[in-house]
This record gives sequence, C-alpha cells and structure tokens, in this order.
Amino acid sequence: MSDSVPGDCPDTPRRRAVTPLRLAGLGLASLLALSTPLDDAGSLNGDEPVPELVRDVPGATELPAGWPGAIPELNSDHEWKIWNRVFDQCERFGISDEALVMYHVLWEESRLLPHVRSACGRYLGIGQFVPRTFRANVAEMKKHGLLAEDVRYSPFDPDQAIEVMAFMWSRGHQNHWGPWRRVSRRLARESAADPALAPVAIVASGPLN
Repeated sequence: MSDSVPGDCPDTPRRRAVTPLRLAGLGLASLLALSTPLDDAGSLNGDEPVPELVRDVPGATELPAGWPGAIPELNSDHEWKIWNRVFDQCERFGISDEALVMYHVLWEESRLLPHVRSACGRYLGIGQFVPRTFRANVAEMKKHGLLAEDVRYSPFDPDQAIEVMAFMWSRGHQNHWGPWRRVSRRLARESAADPALAPVAIVASGPLN
C-alpha cells in the first residue's frame, strides 16, 4: 500500500503514474474521509462500527440509478471485471461514492495486476497490501462474520483483496494507500473544471464477468 507504481519501493525514486482512464465523478466522502492509518501490525480500533451486509450487490451489467458519477473508461474484459468488483464491494460496505476513487487508486498501485509484487517485496497484489495488515483485517472481518471462516484469503486474489480494501475504506482507512489523497484531489479538480464530469445517474453496460 505504497505511493508507488509496480516495481517501486519507498527507498527508490517514484515515477508519477499517468493513467489513461477518463477521470469522472467523485463522492464527497472521498474528500472528507480522514483517519489514522493502521500501524504496521495492522491493528484496528475495536470500538469502530462494523458495516452490515445490507443487500445483494448489482450484477456485472447493472449499476443502480443514482450512482453518483460516470464509470471509468474501461478498455478490456479485465478492466470491466475489476471495476465491477470494486463497485460491488463498495456498495456492499456502504461506500459506493468511493468506488471511482478506489478504482483509480488500484490502477496507480498495481496497474490492476493481481500478482504484482513491489521491488522490495513488501507490497503484494492488486491492492499492494503489507501482508500483516492484510491478515489482520481478514481476521477482523472473520470475527464479525463478514468472511467465511474456512476460506483462506490472499492479497494476490484480486476479488479478496478488493473485498478487504473496501472493508478498510468503510472504516476510514483510505489514507493507508499512498495515492489516495492525491487521486481524490485530482479527481475533484477535474470534476470542478469540467461540467461534463458532474455526477450523473447511469446504467453501465459491458462484458459479463
């Protein structure tokens, strides 16, 4: 979970990522959510509320009317799959207005590659998790019945990584990802500068997962 692109580590020069995706829409929560990140051991404040599973998530070609912005530009089946996973999990944890930001953060962290590992070996998978932080949050989710007890979770599984990431964001830990603040501000500037990027209700269509 570093402010770097694949292959970079904190002790190496960073290259600013240039995303080919169209930047559009931004939830207010992305601008306001500030919190202290988890420590290196991945500890969590046990007094924080745990989100409930309210309802089934939308399918691969359905987004609810009232979705707060346009979807990113998606140029492959893989990008469609990742976007739908991101939206599904953000919807599940009640942070659907964070989905676009999360997608762009994943792009900057890993270029959406599920098996990427940073050069120093500390950050793993599509979400560039520190292993101990990932394990601690999986344990917390299992404790509250949000994950199956008998399933082994890995940061290299993109579906599982996005699920854990959405859980952490729902608890206010967005700034545990280095690019989050920069991506949020950039999207906010883009949205403010171009009225065409104002939030709109849409129905997405694209390849089935």
